[in-house]
Amino acid sequence: MNRKECYLNFYQALFILMASWLYTLLTYYMPFDVNTYSLCEIYTFQGVPFGLILGVVLNYYDKRKKER
Repeated sequence: MNRKECYLNFYQALFILMASWLYTLLTYYMPFDVNTYSLCEIYTFQGVPFGLILGVVLNYYDKRKKER
């Protein structure tokens, strides 16, 4: 594995950040659920892991597509 392949580029990091913010806001403002957690708690424990997992999955599929 090349050392350069281990780093996220700017657009990947921006996408992960935006996905985590969107997930956090959608979770916080769900109309059918009475939410007792603060925005900070949702972002820390749900939004960031969701964004990171999504980024890893998309990066994996992008690399597989380039190998073909």
